[in-house]
Amino acid sequence: MAASRQAKAERDARTAWTYASHAVIRADQVADDFARPELVDEVYQSFAGDLYTELEGDRDRLYAAARQACIAAAEEVAAPDRWRVGLCAVELCQRAARMAE
Repeated sequence: MAASRQAKAERDARTAWTYASHAVIRADQVADDFARPELVDEVYQSFAGDLYTELEGDRDRLYAAARQACIAAAEEVAAPDRWRVGLCAVELCQRAARMAE
């Protein structure tokens, strides 16, 4: 049972990582195009909302994904771009979990 929860958390973290990679790209575009930092936050909030829907608004699942994304990000410390995406994945999970409250 614990192994299946772990596997699910890892899959969910990969999903969060995918959303995060798109969020980082879009946030960079918004920041460059409009020079309005509040739009960057809106981008992250939007992607967090999508992740919330994808993971069915399950707080426990979102926090488990955040933990796994954090572990994966730690393995990417030497690669700044991947590290940034990993941290964004954690943030998206946290934002989505707060939506579930």
